[in-house]
Amino acid sequence: STTAAPATTAAPATTAAPATTAAPATTAAPATTEFSQTEPPEPGIEIVKNGTSACPIVRPAAADKAIVDATVFMARTIAKYVGITPRINTDFLKPGSEYNSDKTEILVGHTGYRESAEALKGLDYGDYILTRIGNKLVVNAWTADGVDEAIYELLRMAKKSASDGNLVLPADIHITGTVVESINDLPAYTDGSFHSVITMSNKNYLLIFDHTSADAFAAYLNTVEQNGYTLYAENEINKNKFVTYINDKYILNLSYYDFNAQARLIIEPMSALPPREADNTYTAVTDPKFAMLGLAYSVNGEVQGNGQCMIWQLSDGSFIIHDGGFNRDRDARQIYTFLREHAPDKNNIVISAWIISHAHGDHDGAFYNFSQNYASQVKLKYFISNLPTADLVTEGTTAMQRTLNAAKNFKGVNVIQAHVGQEYYFADARVEVLYTIDSFVPGSLSYFNTTSLVVHLDLGGQRFLVLGDASNEAAGVLYSICGDYLKSDFVQIAHHGGQTGPSENAPFSNLTRVYSSAAAPVALWPAIARAINSYGVLPRNTAWMNLPTTKEIFMAGDRQVVLPLPYTYGTSGLESILK
Repeated sequence: STTAAPATTAAPATTAAPATTAAPATTAAPATTEFSQTEPPEPGIEIVKNGTSACPIVRPAAADKAIVDATVFMARTIAKYVGITPRINTDFLKPGSEYNSDKTEILVGHTGYRESAEALKGLDYGDYILTRIGNKLVVNAWTADGVDEAIYELLRMAKKSASDGNLVLPADIHITGTVVESINDLPAYTDGSFHSVITMSNKNYLLIFDHTSADAFAAYLNTVEQNGYTLYAENEINKNKFVTYINDKYILNLSYYDFNAQARLIIEPMSALPPREADNTYTAVTDPKFAMLGLAYSVNGEVQGNGQCMIWQLSDGSFIIHDGGFNRDRDARQIYTFLREHAPDKNNIVISAWIISHAHGDHDGAFYNFSQNYASQVKLKYFISNLPTADLVTEGTTAMQRTLNAAKNFKGVNVIQAHVGQEYYFADARVEVLYTIDSFVPGSLSYFNTTSLVVHLDLGGQRFLVLGDASNEAAGVLYSICGDYLKSDFVQIAHHGGQTGPSENAPFSNLTRVYSSAAAPVALWPAIARAINSYGVLPRNTAWMNLPTTKEIFMAGDRQVVLPLPYTYGTSGLESILK
């Protein structure tokens, strides 16, 4: 019995038996074993730790002002919560340095890091996302407004999570939402590299894609059709392609620029559409003609510079007006008087289209005045412009809104936001849009005249190149798009022959190229006679005035230059400053 004692002392092992036979204990065992093999939950994302910035914010080195400001706002707001401002870096990598995927960072906007692009995969254009990918907390969207909303989501979470000099966000953070519902109706463009989304006027959104091709653009058009859109119109200028699609809610103006392998996609709410050639019928009642109204004015007896107003009368007796001059009764009255004198039926004056190039008072002012005094005495069918949003410019915002509101004074008018490549058919006239601000942004708008609309107008078998106040930088884009397609019979001299912005007097300025390509026999100069003394010596003006193709130069001054169409130079009986 003594030797049996050890067996007796083994009782603990025996007493373990009930535990084995107890069903709950037995079934729990595998769970206990499995838990021991599972990795512990991921720690949260440390933004600020013990009063020290632990996670810098990274934005694109080439970010626009909206993203720069949003990034600074985010950092300063976090500082309010924890007393520490996170560092702000850019995605620029110095020579010799490498991208570090292991580093914890907040990526804001379209950085060059792969995580920023990865977060956007499958995300509609009007959506935003706040998510963790690896060691990066990605704050991104296609639009600047979307990035703002993603930042607000982060800050809302940060406000709840901040405490005692620490800010730790959940490791599994993943939030998405929509800020611009309309833009989600635009099918995804899957080729090239995304550049930006820009909010234009009239609730238009412009998406830009670089490094694409004509074949990829053609494939995208097939995708658009598969998504239920119907082809409305198409045009090609110097290998650049312009296509309009529509559905019940939206208009898509889709462009491929061959000169820089870029796609520009514009989506806008359904509104008036350009009148097409197939839908254009009319009865000829008069011969077409052109007029440039003299809008010079005197101050203390001295003649000052003038605004711009050009009028075409079509064969059906209706008119197309371009700009108009100052917000003065005198200018508006001169326009109405001309229309009344030349209309076949003085009690039925029809303006087929009024085109406003840009919101400077010497161009759009008379439209406002006319709308106040004569809107009930004429019928305006179409109002055409492309005035930028206040976000894109620092001047002219009040005038732009005033002009758009003035169009509403004309009963039944169709308001059209002009886009490059569009064609409008009115009786025997064709208007073709060659340049708008849509084709310039996101370039820096350092000069308001860069917003000027540029068109070709064909009437009477002849072509007018109408530049408005197109700047030298606008002319650079215009020339890149059109090249020799700019060839015209008439050219309107830009900005009255005056200052046209940066690099305007370079030996080979962009406007010099435009004038040379236009090679127009007749130049239309909306200025007073003495402008030849101050502006005529500028290099670009000297260049076009001395072109062998330039045969006549008509200055507006305080007279009306009226020409029958088609016009043969030298037969007007009017004085030309080119002898």
